[in-house]
Amino acid sequence: MKKRKKSPPSPSAVPGGSLPLSLPELLPAVAVPLWALLLISTYHKMGVRLAAEDWLDFADLLAWIPRVLGAGLGRDLFLLAALWLVFHGAGSVLSRALRLPRPRGLEGFLLPAGLGTGALSLLLLLLGLAGLWHPAFLNAAFWVGAAASGAAVLLRLRSPAAPEDAAAVRPTEGTGLGLLPWLALALLAAVTVMDVLATAAPEIFYDSLTYHLALPKLYLLRGRITPTPENLFSGFPFGIQMLYGLALSLSGEDLAALLHCSFGAAAALGLWMWSRRYADPKVGVLAALLFWMSPIAIYASWNSGIDLGSSFFVGLAFFALCRSLEPAPAGTPAEASRWHLAAGFLIGSAMATKYNVLPLGCVLILVHLWQDRREGRPWQRSFWMAATAGLVLAPWLVKNAVFYGNPLYPFLHKVLGWAAPADWRPVLEAGGSRDLVRTFTTLAGFKELLFQPWNCSTGSWPLGDWPGPAYIFLAPFPLVLGWGLFRRQEGVPRHWTAAAGLAGGGLLVWALTSHLVRFLLPALPIIALAAAVALERGAFPAGLRRFGWAGALFSCVFCFQAAYRQGTGIGQWDLLRGRPDRVSYLKQQRVTYGLPYYAAMEFINTKLPQDAKVLFLGESRGFYCERDFIAATIYDHNPFWPAVRSSGTPAELRDRLKAMGVTHIFLSARQLHFRADSWALMPRDLAAGSLFGEFFARWLDPLYEEREDPGGNPRWLDVYALRDAPKTDPASFTPNPFHFVLKILAKQKELAK
Repeated sequence: MKKRKKSPPSPSAVPGGSLPLSLPELLPAVAVPLWALLLISTYHKMGVRLAAEDWLDFADLLAWIPRVLGAGLGRDLFLLAALWLVFHGAGSVLSRALRLPRPRGLEGFLLPAGLGTGALSLLLLLLGLAGLWHPAFLNAAFWVGAAASGAAVLLRLRSPAAPEDAAAVRPTEGTGLGLLPWLALALLAAVTVMDVLATAAPEIFYDSLTYHLALPKLYLLRGRITPTPENLFSGFPFGIQMLYGLALSLSGEDLAALLHCSFGAAAALGLWMWSRRYADPKVGVLAALLFWMSPIAIYASWNSGIDLGSSFFVGLAFFALCRSLEPAPAGTPAEASRWHLAAGFLIGSAMATKYNVLPLGCVLILVHLWQDRREGRPWQRSFWMAATAGLVLAPWLVKNAVFYGNPLYPFLHKVLGWAAPADWRPVLEAGGSRDLVRTFTTLAGFKELLFQPWNCSTGSWPLGDWPGPAYIFLAPFPLVLGWGLFRRQEGVPRHWTAAAGLAGGGLLVWALTSHLVRFLLPALPIIALAAAVALERGAFPAGLRRFGWAGALFSCVFCFQAAYRQGTGIGQWDLLRGRPDRVSYLKQQRVTYGLPYYAAMEFINTKLPQDAKVLFLGESRGFYCERDFIAATIYDHNPFWPAVRSSGTPAELRDRLKAMGVTHIFLSARQLHFRADSWALMPRDLAAGSLFGEFFARWLDPLYEEREDPGGNPRWLDVYALRDAPKTDPASFTPNPFHFVLKILAKQKELAK
């Protein structure tokens, strides 16, 4: 009988290989349990315990899912599916332009969707600059795009498989997942349900209320993207915020939070996709578990931040980078592969989410150059990857140059531009920026750098800003393996080496730039991937591998519990059960939501005319205002105070405000006291001056006031109308809260002496 000839493996086939130990086998077998005992002792002293009540409460919350779906989450899930359909449709066009293979399944959907997400973000930027950010136009264009994308998907499903689809990914043969990975999948399902439910709560994250959502909302109110020099964050790349503008146009802030959550879920799916191609499914399950169940990822998924968008783009960029490292299919010239351009586009999209990702984007390009040169390939592909990334980022720099005269606004303000210089140094301090001079010139600074992973994992953690215990528990596994970083190692696939290099580079970039753990999120998918490859494909005894899995699962169980308890403290789960309602929720002070201002927004949105323009004093959070507004951050010059300083009379000040289009003023007096140290919020010489006092008394009409001093929900909110003529009767003069705040501050200063 004739033997059947085996077909040669395709380039996409899952590679074999394992990671050899770089130390004697006995050492990890002894060191890992000892390391685990140290961690158990450390966490035990911190009071870390598993508690059944949190899990029972979560089980009860599941019964409220029908109510939450009916209250708006069901509609937003439908809109989310439509958004991803549009992402995929736009990305499919780009994939065809790059002549990328288009297999069916997860890879055939997720990679084009990533390209389309970046492309749609750029399109929304251009539409905003062209004055086409009107909700009616955006909504109509969106549904046309959704219909076209849906039709394209149906046509593709009905057409025969393309030749490229024959190279579909094959999982490792003869291996099942086993019990521990299935438990991990159950945990992943539970945390995803919790995260999706959490997005149905109103947004209270300070950064979102100040700029992630506030500025896209302002652009929608104005119908175009305009300069906002009073908000220095408007100079940052706004790749994700552009998509939030579309979400706000279609529905509201809940859809924006749900979209952000979906980026995290897609990043986890991307880890599974990479692992099926380059390792095995168990690696994908573990990597997804480590990433998606980290407390920083869980908490980020509840709000309209941007970090999970960065994670999504970085993860897909690394996948495309690895595809570019594969040998070209037989009969195809090497130059025909354009995966390096796809990787460059995704790297540029990642860098367009926030400046913090720029160093990580550079590390990605360097990893590609390193691997290409090691294989004897020319450097030009890495150059074009970098050029593509730069082209994707460039529109944001051009926008800044046009708006502020400075492509890197608010940075380099002493050299470039005409906008009032923002105080960006406190922004870096608030972001946990590391003093590199102190780090490398003092023993204490260098010690902080070295121990940062340990300290952030085992120290006290603020709300959600810690990586959880899983990473520090698994740290010994990748550290005792040979990854082929310094010289090529037999049996170690280059994609694993690239993952280790990028994970190390991402960890180093984070440690050198910030001590805030959430800024690790862009690199976290790759770090999770490297840890998972180490545990599953390292040359460890089976018992030690199972021990690592069990420790990771136990750590993630605690992460779920800790995150759920934080949601309880914020009041999210009670809100989903209908107590209190959304309006009452937004009027109550909460963690990350101090000195609530929503009551004044409710008055503004219902009582002021549609063409009103509100100047905010004391308050920086502009989201929830449905009228055009000017809201300066605590780091910026509020245009009101330069107007006071430049005016010779109260009437001239009134004219300057009218020239800005201001019709009303909103004041949060409690914020003046709370942020009394801010140079920008209340310049005391001007606030105590006679010109400002006379203007306040004669030229403003009080329309609304809500004040509560004692108790746990303090606020002092006022809304004023700008008059056309000054008051003449002293009995009708408007009381000035600024004077009251100044007296309190003076009294506190006296008592402190």
